[in-house]
Amino acid sequence: MQQDPTVDEQQVSRKSEVPEGASVRRRSTRRRGWTRRNARRVPTAQRVRTFFRFCRWMFRWGIWLVGLPVLFLSSRMLWDYFSHDSLFALRKVSHFRHHDITTQELLRAGGIRYGENLMLLDLKEVARRMKRHPQIRWVRLRRDLPDTLTVELRTHRPVALLVLDQVYLMSASGVPYKLASQSQRRWKMLRIRGIQKGEYVAHPKMYQRIFRHALALKEVYRQKRMSRYSQLREIRIDRVVGYVLKTKQTTIHLGYDRLPERLSALMKVYKLFGKRGMQKIRAVYLNLEQHLRRAVIKPYRNHPVARGPAARKRKQVVAIR
Repeated sequence: MQQDPTVDEQQVSRKSEVPEGASVRRRSTRRRGWTRRNARRVPTAQRVRTFFRFCRWMFRWGIWLVGLPVLFLSSRMLWDYFSHDSLFALRKVSHFRHHDITTQELLRAGGIRYGENLMLLDLKEVARRMKRHPQIRWVRLRRDLPDTLTVELRTHRPVALLVLDQVYLMSASGVPYKLASQSQRRWKMLRIRGIQKGEYVAHPKMYQRIFRHALALKEVYRQKRMSRYSQLREIRIDRVVGYVLKTKQTTIHLGYDRLPERLSALMKVYKLFGKRGMQKIRAVYLNLEQHLRRAVIKPYRNHPVARGPAARKRKQVVAIR
């Protein structure tokens, strides 16, 4: 009985059947198709590391994906609580009372009222509206929870009375900020006049600079101690002759330019006529454009300056050196 050939014999027989010179194609043992990716078995340690790496990535991004909506919802709930609870309603306005602005004027200027929620107030907008008040120069607001609004402000201080169509209080920055009352009009304070209201409204910045120059004249007049001769009461601004200073007895024409030099010349005039025993001068003209070192003096009739022909003219030209 003939036995079946073994596997080795079958392979040898197949090899013997291949002609010489022909290439033999080996059958691949690699898997094909979708099973090809699983041809290599992944070690267990590497699979564990991959799993923990994936969990760490999910935890890192999951905090943001879950925490942001939770944070938004909680903040929204807190804001609804603060903005609608009556605990934070405005009940008190605290401010320093060193000025004559009342609490009702502050509330009216800021456009707020008692009972409004303190958390819903836009403090920058309220402060901007308060600055429109003519007497307020600087303001800052602060919330003092639960129900108090603290107002820190600085007001204009009157340094002169400005006469336009009516009498106004003027600050050191040259701004007329308030209409003067009847009692304030009687203050012994410097008056500035000569400008119409329409002119000031048309060019406020220019005239504020002119008003500051007038206040500077007053300060120089005080520093040179000329008040001991005659107290300065009024400054008139004239388009033609410039600044005109008025005291109780004397009218002083200064002009527009070289004002410190002309005030120094005025001091020399006071000293010169003080030595002559004449204390009252009706007018002093220092705005001589062609003769800057001269002054024209106009005395009162009962105080002649010189004898002879000069006394009849009642006027004398004095050379200032």
